[in-house]
Amino acid sequence: MDYILFNGKMVAAGDFNPAGHWLKPHFSLKEKMWFANGEIPFFPDHIRNIEEILALTGKTWPAEIPPQKELVRLSLRLINKNKAFMAGWLSLELLFSPRKSSFLATVERHPSRIFPFVQQGKTAILSPFPKFSGNPFSRHFFYAAHLWETEEFRRESDETAEPLFLNEKGMLTEAAGANVFLIKKNSFLTPSAGTGCIISTIRERILWSAGETGFLVAESDRITPEQMLDSDEIMLASEERGFLWISGIENRRFVKSNAMAIWKHVCKTCFPRVS
Repeated sequence: MDYILFNGKMVAAGDFNPAGHWLKPHFSLKEKMWFANGEIPFFPDHIRNIEEILALTGKTWPAEIPPQKELVRLSLRLINKNKAFMAGWLSLELLFSPRKSSFLATVERHPSRIFPFVQQGKTAILSPFPKFSGNPFSRHFFYAAHLWETEEFRRESDETAEPLFLNEKGMLTEAAGANVFLIKKNSFLTPSAGTGCIISTIRERILWSAGETGFLVAESDRITPEQMLDSDEIMLASEERGFLWISGIENRRFVKSNAMAIWKHVCKTCFPRVS
């Protein structure tokens, strides 16, 4: 990354010193979104996430931060300035302050235009820390991130396994930074919003693609660890992390054939120039 965008201005990354700004009292929201082929397809979804959080807290969009159309224009300029001509991720951080709100955007390049599918499977474990379902902020990444970071800290000496989280009722919710999808024969199942799971920007597209691929799609707030272990495949996905698959939990092993078919359908329909 050569340049960042700070309050509408391009700044060389090496010249940017945020210390004075970050020390001011503020509330921060960060959205990370995929871009490719000169487009940021889920940008409106991320803005809706921010607007929903502001509405829940009784706040309005601050005058210092441009509206969506201008943020898109500035973000595309930043992508071009960083010569990220293939694809990658744009991180947009909004800092809300009673004195003056600000915004910061950075770019992470990706070497391919194709939305990523991590070919190497990962084993998974169940985190001992529950995700509470009743909070209206539970669906948002910023709120769940503290739980994920706490789990990462707990097992910092062993980061090879992917943590999966249960809610206070012992039902499956999510992975760290990704939604969970279970495949068994012709059924495609994911935790419902009622579990307190995060709702990634591509979750609905994945459910739609699974239906278009021939699966019977369902959401449930009663997915137990035993039901999860009885699946043929376990797939994780989010815009930030791409598609991943779970190769095993304890002595149980899983495959990835149908997960790849759904990934290909998502790439073709959500990113039409990428096939």
